Amino acid sequence: MVLKGPKEDTLKKFLLVIVALAALAVPAGANVIDFDDLSLADTALPPTYAGLEWGPSWYSSGIDYGPDYDPFSPPIRVYTTPAGGWVKWPGLTTFLGAAVSTGDPGQVFWFEGYLGGSKLFESAHNAGAFRGFVGLNWPIDEIRFLAATPYAVLDDITYCAVPAPPSILLLASGDCRQAAI
Repeated sequence: MVLKGPKEDTLKKFLLVIVALAALAVPAGANVIDFDDLSLADTALPPTYAGLEWGPSWYSSGIDYGPDYDPFSPPIRVYTTPAGGWVKWPGLTTFLGAAVSTGDPGQVFWFEGYLGGSKLFESAHNAGAFRGFVGLNWPIDEIRFLAATPYAVLDDITYCAVPAPPSILLLASGDCRQAAI
């Protein structure tokens, strides 16, 4: 049976509310991808890395490009082409955020959050030269990172997998390690 019209909209809204409630708690024990096990040379990121699926436009680098592009957890960080890069999780995830560095005074970058192929979130930053953690706390299964120029790098991508019910109730405890058991 395929729902169309108001019933479909109501069901989508209900599911979004459930997903949003599951993401309210910022869980302890979040996963952090710091890329520090990768090569110091500029190289393409493998299509599967850290248990996630990565789009073809991601690259890792340990080359010193100056303090504006230093990784938050040295020595490695990742970057993507201005066309953007995507990362897919195997299931529902709370994307807590990522460290972003850009030394370009005219830099604009943004994150987009997707769930089941639908864009639910967007966070645009007309930051210019920026170095900091962009906290988002989005319930998603895919993010896209886009930048106006190629001079933006990411590090310390932080997330917590949302467990399947009935473990989802443990997520409210604030510790995703317990919820995953």
